[in-house]
Amino acid sequence: MSCLRERIRSNDAALAGPRRTVALAQALSRDWPADVWRKLRDASVLVHCSSALSAALSLLQLDGLVRRMVLCPPGADIAQILQAAEVAQTSVVVSDLYTHPALAHLPHIAADRALSGEPASGKRDRRSEWVLFTSGSTGTAKLVVHTLETLTARFAATSAGSWGTFYDIRRYGGLVIFLRALLSGATLVAAEPGEAIDDYLTRVRTAGCRRLTGTPSHWRRALISPALSGLELDYVRLSGEIADQAILDKLRARFPEAKIVHAFASTEAGLAFEVDDGREGFPDSVLGASTAQFQIKVEDGTLRVRSPGAALRMLGGDAPLCDAQGFIDTRDAVHFREGRYRFEGRRDGVINVGGNKIHPEEIEAVLNRHPLVQLSRVRSRKNPILGALAEAEVVLGPGSASAPRIHDDLIALCAAHLPPHKRPVAIRFIESLPLSQSGKLDRAHA
Repeated sequence: MSCLRERIRSNDAALAGPRRTVALAQALSRDWPADVWRKLRDASVLVHCSSALSAALSLLQLDGLVRRMVLCPPGADIAQILQAAEVAQTSVVVSDLYTHPALAHLPHIAADRALSGEPASGKRDRRSEWVLFTSGSTGTAKLVVHTLETLTARFAATSAGSWGTFYDIRRYGGLVIFLRALLSGATLVAAEPGEAIDDYLTRVRTAGCRRLTGTPSHWRRALISPALSGLELDYVRLSGEIADQAILDKLRARFPEAKIVHAFASTEAGLAFEVDDGREGFPDSVLGASTAQFQIKVEDGTLRVRSPGAALRMLGGDAPLCDAQGFIDTRDAVHFREGRYRFEGRRDGVINVGGNKIHPEEIEAVLNRHPLVQLSRVRSRKNPILGALAEAEVVLGPGSASAPRIHDDLIALCAAHLPPHKRPVAIRFIESLPLSQSGKLDRAHA
């Protein structure tokens, strides 16, 4: 067992935010002052920072020293944070300049104090727990417990250089990129909460990043940003949502020389697999790539994962994380056709139209095929006869033609690819669609 600091192979990398960049060599050479070290040793710590960069530096300094780190993501409801602090039995808060008044009863330590502290000398020999919030994109967020070993269990080897990610590093998708970058000696250009996508892409381009990751919704917004001009990438990665054929084709057209990967991962199950053949879904061979420790299967129409990269357990509550055989039900529905599995959507996110179960994502994938559609969201509308109907909200890309013509095109597209009960009864054009704090299309308020 080794802590994060001990596993970093190169001190040439850096963590870059919008206002400052911290060299890894500087962060590794300093440590908490002796009085702070004593407060943190074996403590359960709430990492509550307004800055992603401050949070990243805190994780680097805390792993192996504290018993538990609870990573508070941006935008988390304060009631949820207070509940997490209670469940995790936190005794201290590590924060930057911002702190919520409701946390004032706990002692606070400045996140960056280690950078101005003493030369590094203390031993880090604890197997720290990393407690993460789930995305909560379709309901209430939960707390899951990882360790550095589970978070890095399925890492692929990569070279040094620069990474960028639209994800915040306090959520699973961003955290694994943060760890992957640091452990490969790379520089990470960290996105900050609320940072405009144009500003972030400008920083990514200026830093010379050749690898960039995000959700399909992140990429749909990025592809229409003028700041994407001049950015050349070797590696493009999508995860967190279904990567439909439309977004994969658009990324291939924009980055013809890049390796384009869409991955299936979740906070609970960890990384399950990656696909780089340019097609939506995944081939049957993925289920056959099993080992004694790692296995994927489809049971009752949903994807199940058993992996050394899965979380250890849930924190709080009585619900088990996995079944008796160690499989986690991801609750992502899939169907098999012509040698390939395709994602339908979340099992608990269906629309019931007169007894017919509809996954909104299936309709969205059809709407997104239209070249002038940037983003779409399908939602349920109550109906006194059928119980519910599906209606669509569509965001058009810049320079689009008249909406009436596109409306007719979309109606025809749905008629050609969907059975009658899956076709939206209404299509509304809107200026934008909200994303959740985890970068996914916000369905919780749909």
